[in-house]
Amino acid sequence: MKRYYICAALAAALFATGVNASPVNPDEKDYDESVRLPVRRLHPERDFDKIMKQMHKEHKEQEAVEAENESKKESKKKDKEAEKERKQAEKAAKKAAKNGHDNRVIPPRPQQQQSSNVDKSLMQTLLSKDYSIKKYEPLYEEPKPITWKDDPVSQDITGLMQSVDGKNKGGAMLYAPKGVSMSQDANEVFFCFESSNGRASSRLYLRVYYFADDPLNYSDIVFTIDGFDYKFHPSRPSRGKMGARMFWEQSEDALTAQHKDLVYALSHGHWVRMSLKGADGMNHVKMLTKAQLEAFTKTFELYRAMGGTF
Repeated sequence: MKRYYICAALAAALFATGVNASPVNPDEKDYDESVRLPVRRLHPERDFDKIMKQMHKEHKEQEAVEAENESKKESKKKDKEAEKERKQAEKAAKKAAKNGHDNRVIPPRPQQQQSSNVDKSLMQTLLSKDYSIKKYEPLYEEPKPITWKDDPVSQDITGLMQSVDGKNKGGAMLYAPKGVSMSQDANEVFFCFESSNGRASSRLYLRVYYFADDPLNYSDIVFTIDGFDYKFHPSRPSRGKMGARMFWEQSEDALTAQHKDLVYALSHGHWVRMSLKGADGMNHVKMLTKAQLEAFTKTFELYRAMGGTF
């Protein structure tokens, strides 16, 4: 195609010039005046049209040859695909015959027009049915706050005694978790109780110790146990100052029947956060450790094993 246009351009340039100027000098002696007359070709446009028609014909012939070659290639490709499908069909037929199956080819069903075959009454029946869920049953039980359960004591007194320290208090023994500090400069929370003659002789007590450089003046305690809040109101917190800048606060309250859920939750919870609600909106928040939770459990079990009740 490119060669065609180049030849056409050259032919146009060749025939565009109609006058051929003579290089002969007119001042020479034997100069023929007739030489100066312009040399003109007769009908040069006819030769140009002839050349253009010839080139256009050759171009068309070349395009026809290329189209025929392309058609042959496409035909060969289709023949190869048909031969491949025929061989696959023969192979499948031989395999089916070998396995004892009928090798007849089942023609595909013509595509049915769904709009004409749909039973409108059946469709209306299906659409009018109530598919709502009548009774919802969750896949898992929703979490609930821990409440009191009168479970039997799981360990004997001898084993539980190893987890507490006993201190003599006016003829009675005060049992508290092993390792806790009862001094004013401590931050602690724990169960404790008194016993005499091997029996619990007092209520189960909840002690809370706070020590820091800011006075808290707490009046309420919130225990968040496994995501649920248990509120506790200490009766008479005591407060004081140690040194120039440290403050201590303590409370000790007997736990009664109204605190049964709190006691059981502290003894059986998996995680506990304690918030001491102070004055002027200042709170002291503390996450209890695994050792503190185990201490709650052991002290509660020992209290019940020694006859303690609520």
